[in-house]
Amino acid sequence: LKDLSYIHKEANDRSTKSWQLIAGTELSVLEQDNNWIKVKDNQNHSGWVLKTAVSEIPLAIIVNEPKAK
Repeated sequence: LKDLSYIHKEANDRSTKSWQLIAGTELSVLEQDNNWIKVKDNQNHSGWVLKTAVSEIPLAIIVNEPKAK
């Protein structure tokens, strides 16, 4: 996920927003419908998000960078 984004119950802007995800959340793609992707997070929550909110390239977060010796 590129940015903070809402997950919708249906594949349209007017549908109910189920929950909000933060940037970097890893998602599994379940299906696609025009400009929308049905996704599932690691807690098995599923819903629809705009394709433009999703990155095809996995993001990496460095938690503890090793110090140079």
